[in-house]
Amino acid sequence: MERLITLPFDRFDPEAMGPGRYGFHLLLPGAEAMSLPVLLVNGLHRGKALVAVAGVHGDEFEGIRALQDVFARLRPERVHGRFLAVPVANPSAVQAARRTSPDDGQNLARVFPGRRDGTVTERLAFALSEAVIARADFLLDLHSGGIAYEFPPLVGYDGSETAWGGASREAAVAFGAPVLWAHPAIPPGRTISEAARRHIPWLYAEAPGGGRIAPKMLRFYVRGVLNLLAHLRIFPGAVRSRPPRWHLVGEGDLERAILSPASGLFVPQVRVLDHVRPGQPLGSVRDPFGKAIATIEAPHEGYVVMLRALPPVAEGEPIALLAAAKGVSVS
Repeated sequence: MERLITLPFDRFDPEAMGPGRYGFHLLLPGAEAMSLPVLLVNGLHRGKALVAVAGVHGDEFEGIRALQDVFARLRPERVHGRFLAVPVANPSAVQAARRTSPDDGQNLARVFPGRRDGTVTERLAFALSEAVIARADFLLDLHSGGIAYEFPPLVGYDGSETAWGGASREAAVAFGAPVLWAHPAIPPGRTISEAARRHIPWLYAEAPGGGRIAPKMLRFYVRGVLNLLAHLRIFPGAVRSRPPRWHLVGEGDLERAILSPASGLFVPQVRVLDHVRPGQPLGSVRDPFGKAIATIEAPHEGYVVMLRALPPVAEGEPIALLAAAKGVSVS
């Protein structure tokens, strides 16, 4: 890294910087001394800008390491355009290893585009929207199951009929995940909904999680980011990806997940990517004596694309999320 620079987020102008590798502390609006870490590689050659973020949820660590590792590989003389990364988008949540912010209890992935004069989380979203996402020709957001949930390695893409939706689909294939998940519509408040509002194509990725960084998943993310850089012609090299094994469609919103009807210990009876039918048991909730006090059933046919991995569960918390195969609708 050539320089480490501290400046207010609204004075950040990567286009005005010369070719090189930079690190920034972007100061947020407000009285608190809070900042966002930003990694920037400005290439010697003209090209597109990939903006990549990770650590939106503080218990999801795979993407953080992947963006740091990709940044370490890039040299300006080989870059056409720009790689702009925020490896820790929610610093206090990452430090606390919590999905939501310990400062105000909010979920950063629900408040975009944020507010300049809002809560800490809303100001984070505002700075990310205005100083980072607005600079993108393409946005990538790296997530995982975190401590509570399990996902298969997947990329979610814009399944709409918009022009940027087509660019998202092509990039999803290039990323190289075994599972593609098309979203015909996305809820508000996300980084990706902010990108869509600005007509910027986007992808997000998921990995199993578990509060650890599995070497295999780290390699999956690093390879996926490098594939995307090659696909966008920002970094030279061939796209090295295999065709996906699953192509799913549906909502990716945990607020629409199957919820636990009781508090206790969740015992799953299925695994991620299992195909389930209506009424099939997904698992049960047990009391401290081992008695099943509730059974969770599939409300419709689909593939299990998210499953609760943390056994303790409270009533109303997400248990599972189902998605249909591409081209198949479920009621």
